[in-house]
Amino acid sequence: MGKRFIFRADAGPVMGFGHFVRSVALAGYVREADPEAEILFTSRFDSGVSSLFPFQCDALNEIGASFYPLADNADFLSIPGKDDVTVLDNYYYSPEYQKEVRARCRALVVLHDMAGHEFEADAVISGTPLPRTAYRIPDYSLYFSGLEYFPLRKPFFSSFHRREIRPAGPDGCEAPIVMAMGGADPLHLAPRLVGAVRRAFKDSPVVVVGSHPLPPDVGNVSTLSGLTAEQMVDLFDSACLGIFPASTVCIEALSRRLPVISGRFVDNQDILLNALKEGEYARSAGDLARLADMDVEAAAEKIRKAGVAAMASSGNSIPFLKGKRVLTDMLLSF
Repeated sequence: MGKRFIFRADAGPVMGFGHFVRSVALAGYVREADPEAEILFTSRFDSGVSSLFPFQCDALNEIGASFYPLADNADFLSIPGKDDVTVLDNYYYSPEYQKEVRARCRALVVLHDMAGHEFEADAVISGTPLPRTAYRIPDYSLYFSGLEYFPLRKPFFSSFHRREIRPAGPDGCEAPIVMAMGGADPLHLAPRLVGAVRRAFKDSPVVVVGSHPLPPDVGNVSTLSGLTAEQMVDLFDSACLGIFPASTVCIEALSRRLPVISGRFVDNQDILLNALKEGEYARSAGDLARLADMDVEAAAEKIRKAGVAAMASSGNSIPFLKGKRVLTDMLLSF
């Protein structure tokens, strides 16, 4: 039996699924490198949720991980053992809590991307390019920072099969435009923005990823939910443009070299959005909530301008494979 790796990433319709997805991706690095490793996932559920969603079950099954539901933060402390490597992913683990977890296991790794926080961990992974001084990190901690360290699930490393996309007219192309506002979409941005997207690109079909009800008066729009990583890859590879907040799904789309418009609607997306803009990986639509409040024609014009610029740009590539190798070696070294 190999070493045990314990991942804690809370998720649900209210808090979203980004932390869970990237932790699954990081666990997948371990599974690919060490088929004998034992992988345990733990999570607290949102209020009113009592079990994993089907896509979460599928994701854990794909990496051969077992699952343990948590009642609260204290419930987790009884799980790590002295030979375990533990990974925490979210923003609310205090330094005292991290210290308690670290005292119980072989090594503690934290996934985090918001400046100003304090850590008591053996390694800190930030998917945004923040200097070490943006955090309070002990001298003993390893630190990995940059878009290349954003963990991706295995299908996103597969060979590219992007088909040639031909213009269908002056206002779009035959391939779909993909929208995804995250699993939670607390501001209901998808239904509020879809009309402007249709006006911006009249000749393009629109695919909205998520289960949010859409207005009845927008045509040529379809919805998809509960997609596997393979299905997300197929969707991105067949699309001409993606519209996403600065989040996990945006990075996944960029890994498939999809032209992207990105934006923000909560503070924890600001740093990543700035990195995407400064590196010219994506075109920014700014504050998505403000965009959704605009007159539909004004919003459509802003979306069209950003989308045309995104599709005209070759973009910059992110060295995800390099990041994968570095993070895998780090996890297995403990």
